[in-house]
Amino acid sequence: MHDKYEIKLTGDDTKTIWLPKLNESYHSMHGAWNEGQHVFIVNGISNCEATPIRALELGFGTGLNALLCALYAIKNKSLLYYHSLERYPLGQAIHKQMHYENKLDADFSNLYKLIYQASWEEEVHIDPFFNLKKMNKDFFDFKSEELYDIILYDAFAPDKQSELWTKQALERAFDLIKEGGFLTTYCAKGSFKRMLKTIGFHVETLDGPPGKREMTRAWRL
Repeated sequence: MHDKYEIKLTGDDTKTIWLPKLNESYHSMHGAWNEGQHVFIVNGISNCEATPIRALELGFGTGLNALLCALYAIKNKSLLYYHSLERYPLGQAIHKQMHYENKLDADFSNLYKLIYQASWEEEVHIDPFFNLKKMNKDFFDFKSEELYDIILYDAFAPDKQSELWTKQALERAFDLIKEGGFLTTYCAKGSFKRMLKTIGFHVETLDGPPGKREMTRAWRL
């Protein structure tokens, strides 16, 4: 991962990672858990009608989005195949300091540990309703024979990780999404949404998570 990092408490009492070199955090400082729940569950996975659901995440990070999606799939008995790309995997020593298990009911107390300890580069059966594959790979090097119902576009902000917000990157995302599928992200920049439209997405501007006015969902119809 990046050379230096700090673990910080966010507004909903869940932790995130702060990268001083980038002046950027992995999650919203207003609340890591609440942001993930709003962007990727309420306005994300819960809108997928496919069975099973196939999801691709850009940026495994701390594993929080994977955890939230696993909880959703298990509680709703909705089979989910969750693939996640991460160029800079965190060590387990860092994951252990996040303590997301403190937000979980007793029945799910071991779920976060199962997710961050899962082997990389192979499909891991975490639960009858949740299968996880973590890949240490750049998005531009990623190839897939299958298409996805949803892409969780959780790259760093456009001014921090600009290559993932280019037309080339978003065209790759479009090509990886099934017809009737969508991309969801915290980003709501006007230039980003206009680019999505030129590629062929149907773009929705939705209410953002706490501390952010808007977010984006973009469908391949």
